[in-house]
Amino acid sequence: HLSPISTRNKIDFSDSSLIEKIRENTKLLTTSYSNQNHNLEGYLLYRWNRDNIIKDYLQIFRDGSFEFYSSRLLKNNISLEKSISGSSIESAIIKTIGSAIEILEAIDINTSFLVSISMYDTKDILFYSNSGFSEGVHINQNELHLPSIIISNEKRDELGDSLKSIFDTLWQSSGHQGSPSYKDGKYITEFS
Repeated sequence: HLSPISTRNKIDFSDSSLIEKIRENTKLLTTSYSNQNHNLEGYLLYRWNRDNIIKDYLQIFRDGSFEFYSSRLLKNNISLEKSISGSSIESAIIKTIGSAIEILEAIDINTSFLVSISMYDTKDILFYSNSGFSEGVHINQNELHLPSIIISNEKRDELGDSLKSIFDTLWQSSGHQGSPSYKDGKYITEFS
């Protein structure tokens, strides 16, 4: 979830130029959207699989809040062990928050915002990095609710740095000391 701190936000989803700005700037966590529609809450962009099950979505609420969801980050390897690439999650989160900031700017909402991340069905998942599992352990909780943080709009160029407490907690849930993407508190991993 990403929620602007300002409570004066009101998005007019009947404005077709605003909808076009949203479409031009939207990136889902793991894929691009393929469907969109207006709804009671505001505007929904989503993608589903062959079985018509929604796998990714972005709900933009009328107050400028965003809710992102993806079920595509979990991988099963040959041994049927559930595992997640920590680097892929970090990349998806940074890309998605960056997209949300661009949308907010495009619709003239310039404010700091609260970021909160939750993961579900995480029990027995193992986090791995590009260099391997790094002696991690399986997550022993079924839900992870990572610490919420406030990100200043002026700090968007330092988004990776701002997310350190969230990413460290994510990796620590799987027995690691912290995210391997930081050196001296600075985000050093670049993703394509």
